Amino acid sequence: MLQKNIKIYTQKLNIKVKKMYFNWVVFVKNYYKNASINLKRSYIMGLSIMAVGISIAYGLGSPSSLCKLKADSDLFTYEYCYTTNVYINNSGSNTLNNYPVRLTIPYQAWFNNNKIDTYANNYLPNANLWDLRAFSQTYSNQVEFIGQDIHNTTKPNPVFYSIMPTLAPGDTQLQILTGNNEAKRSNFIYFYNGNDTFTTLDNNNLDLTDNYKIEATVRTFNQSVLSNAGAIVSKYDQANSQGYKITLETNTNNASGFDIKCTSDNYSAVIPLPVTNEKIYITFENTFTKFECGASYGNNAPVLSTNYIANTSTANTNNLISGQLLRQVGLYELGIIDLTNNVYKANYLFNAKELTENDSVCPFVTGVTDFGPNNLTGSWTLTECGNNITYNISTTEQTTESIAPDVPSNLASNWVGGFYGDQNPYIKNTENNQAIGFEFFETPQNLGVPANLWYSIIFIGLAIIIMVPVFITSQSILITLLVGSMPLMFAVSIGVLPVFFVIIWFLLTLGTVGVKQYAEGF
Repeated sequence: MLQKNIKIYTQKLNIKVKKMYFNWVVFVKNYYKNASINLKRSYIMGLSIMAVGISIAYGLGSPSSLCKLKADSDLFTYEYCYTTNVYINNSGSNTLNNYPVRLTIPYQAWFNNNKIDTYANNYLPNANLWDLRAFSQTYSNQVEFIGQDIHNTTKPNPVFYSIMPTLAPGDTQLQILTGNNEAKRSNFIYFYNGNDTFTTLDNNNLDLTDNYKIEATVRTFNQSVLSNAGAIVSKYDQANSQGYKITLETNTNNASGFDIKCTSDNYSAVIPLPVTNEKIYITFENTFTKFECGASYGNNAPVLSTNYIANTSTANTNNLISGQLLRQVGLYELGIIDLTNNVYKANYLFNAKELTENDSVCPFVTGVTDFGPNNLTGSWTLTECGNNITYNISTTEQTTESIAPDVPSNLASNWVGGFYGDQNPYIKNTENNQAIGFEFFETPQNLGVPANLWYSIIFIGLAIIIMVPVFITSQSILITLLVGSMPLMFAVSIGVLPVFFVIIWFLLTLGTVGVKQYAEGF
């Protein structure tokens, strides 16, 4: 009997042990299953936050930073990624206007480090020196640049020219902006003092007598110093009145500007132009049926002087010359076309990659490539030696909002956000003053703290005031944080807080909600 009871008790005990073991196994499985689900959820949340954070950090710190992502145009400083300061000293006693300053630029180092011509993707043959913009003192005071030798790797530091609008005695600061894939600029050659020239040696291909067309694009930097009969282009024998030329005339009845004069032998046509700082596209067409001189600039309709009596030009042995008697004038392109065969006899575009300095001793001589089929290489001679001019170039740095002293008022906007917060180049103080409630949170004078810190304190305080009743009524951290972001987004929209401030806020929101969900899983 005892033996039977022991057997029954052992069987019951085994059943209980098995049941306890089974329950333990089920508990462990459920525990790890729930933990795994929570861990996966937290991992996903954490990895998401990490991915967003890494993307932003990479965007802020890499060469393809937000300045490039923001480059919708080339109108504002923050749309360029890099800035370089140049300090130019005029040791003379006179103020110089539109003066060509020779600058040795570390172009190859900039290009190799993706700081200029970034659209070329580090392939030098594609570089055109398009994304270079410069200004002096204020952003509205733009400075034209002439580049050369940019494809010549044997000249890692080629000589560029900056045409400085004003060089007073002493130091003048020039700021160079680079790194904008949307930027486009035109290169040119420059005639400063009436003695500078562009010359192509006499060649039969240039002795067109009829049915030809000449194209030239010029810009006058200062019309008050122009000389009469300045040669935009001339293959003309003055003594015998033979050949063709286009000249800029000031001794005319045009009191509001100057004239463009097209001449073939002893016959001419004249068109009057007003004062303008824009580039002027000039055409001279001498065909079998008409003699036409024309010019256009900006969005204005072309001005034409047409005579339907043909006039043949006589060949001569003179060189083709531009620049004689021209003062402070830029030449952007020059083409001579044989209309009978519809072919360029000579075509000069003056691109930075096609200008090669051949003589670095004053007078400076630069070779110019001809894009026509005859390879009629020209030479540009600049006689201004810059004896009283010295300069110092700083290291190139990432662009910041503080490099923009001002913005033209027609480019400012009253209600746009910007990555740079209260220093957004889009917005000036006068525009900020029109924002809703600005008089209540304007930066106190002589506060002694950064403006962004002041505005962050103001708007985080407003966010907390709003968040307290929202949390009491909703009991939701997510809803509370999202509603609390509204004052911050308002601050960004009027430009007093930077965009990245709201980005950080939303990252913190995601992190907070993720930690809460992770904790509730246990």
